[in-house]
Amino acid sequence: MRRWLFWCYESLMAALAVVVVVLTFSPETPSVRAWNIAIWAVFVADYLVRLALARERLRFVRANLVDLVTILPVDFFVPAGALSEARLVRAARLLRLARLLRLARAGAVLWRVSAHLRGVLRTNGLGYVLMVNAGVVLLGSVAIQHAEPARFQSFVDGLWWSLVTTTTVGYGDIAPRELEGRLVAALLMIVGIGTISMITGSIATYFLGRGRSTANPHVRHVQSLLDRWDEMSLEERRQAWQVLRALAEGVED
Repeated sequence: MRRWLFWCYESLMAALAVVVVVLTFSPETPSVRAWNIAIWAVFVADYLVRLALARERLRFVRANLVDLVTILPVDFFVPAGALSEARLVRAARLLRLARLLRLARAGAVLWRVSAHLRGVLRTNGLGYVLMVNAGVVLLGSVAIQHAEPARFQSFVDGLWWSLVTTTTVGYGDIAPRELEGRLVAALLMIVGIGTISMITGSIATYFLGRGRSTANPHVRHVQSLLDRWDEMSLEERRQAWQVLRALAEGVED
């Protein structure tokens, strides 16, 4: 139940951060300003709750300086109107600053709630595999455009077909007819099938590894410490290291 509530809360924070990004590029109307203020209040409440739950509040503040800076209400002091050209220029500059702060605020929240996503990308080197896969998709879009220029008249057409083929969706709106184009398609299909399999495997490995339990109470204690590593004090980190070292020496004996 607690894990389900945690996922709901993190999903809500991520959704609000995405809304902030969308509102940042919207005209500064009264409704948009009201939404920005409401979401800012939620972010402030989130920071204060996490600060209250932290064991060492000073260390929490030092470890989350970006969050502290981004929740400052500096971006709400943009003048509502401008009676002179000079005031209009100042308002435009403040508006640009406000948008940068709002983007930074949304980025800080998304970075915090994407911890599991980063963990999945680190599992089995999935992040590097996805980078290589993205390069293959780009090369495939260029190759198919040169192989069949009559059917793929632009890079956008080639990129769309390459993405559809790699993800094994296969809409069929654009399809190669020549041997060279079909060879490119076969390569993308193989890469796509392997990438999708690795994504599902990495996700399962990551979450099964986190859920794996152990009968050793010392190991469970260290696992609980590692789960809040960013909020730990230097002394707590040293204690965790000492426990791990003692466990390792016990296994070797």
